[in-house]
Amino acid sequence: MAELRIYRGITGMRQSLEQIKQQLAAELEAMAGESTPHAAVAMLELEERQQARGRRIADLSVARALVEAHLDGELRARSIEAARVQLKERGAADVRICGWLATRVRLRGGLTLRMSSPYVRPELRGRRGRRRTKRAQAGAGLYPLLWQLGFEGTFSPAARSEIGRAVVLGGSYSEAREQMERAGLPMHTQSMVRAAVELGSKGLELREQ
Repeated sequence: MAELRIYRGITGMRQSLEQIKQQLAAELEAMAGESTPHAAVAMLELEERQQARGRRIADLSVARALVEAHLDGELRARSIEAARVQLKERGAADVRICGWLATRVRLRGGLTLRMSSPYVRPELRGRRGRRRTKRAQAGAGLYPLLWQLGFEGTFSPAARSEIGRAVVLGGSYSEAREQMERAGLPMHTQSMVRAAVELGSKGLELREQ
């Protein structure tokens, strides 16, 4: 599984953004520089290479947009405020801004980004009563900017959609996993099950609204 680490801090993210742009340029140059196939086998190999390269280009483009979003101070502020409202609607008495915390996200083409993103959670200080062993709905924090852009768990919107489609159409999780591998988004069965359960819970939540 391909992985890309985004450097921490504004300066680090700008450096990562330049590296992503360089990788994109290299992939596009390689795509344009492919030679003309002269046989069926060569044509098949060309198609497979270009399909894989297309997924890498798409993921790098999304990674570039995600880093640019994190560099947008106004967008960050709006997403934090929206997350604050969301957590209070879930029952949080107050919301704490925890700074930037490390996380990882998975994109549709299989690329995993390891990065830091703003994080907020319900304020726990001053809460009375016995310590809870299970997290209530209001106790779950959010990465506001990722949440605002449609990320759920560790998956991008398109990756999550592909997982849902594979699980629905597959006769089993094993078949769904094979389908995901063919689509360029390989994952462990346990991760697929967890993502499918989260999707199902989200669907029930939306239906009840």
